[in-house]
Amino acid sequence: MAAAATAAGLGGYAILGAVLGDPAMVRVYLAPALAVAVPAAAILAVPAVRALAWALPSRQSGPSVASGGPPR
Repeated sequence: MAAAATAAGLGGYAILGAVLGDPAMVRVYLAPALAVAVPAAAILAVPAVRALAWALPSRQSGPSVASGGPPR
């Protein structure tokens, strides 16, 4: 999912740059950027998802101290 989103975002950015007057963004810069960014996004997504899962409370846990407890 992260790799696909990265590829779509870079592709969209390159197309926007070409539409706005820099055709080299699609021809020259897109392939090397995709070659670096897509694998990096796929690899870095795993620890990012684990960190978020650790940091966010589960939906099944009760009210926490930080939330002030149950509503009154």
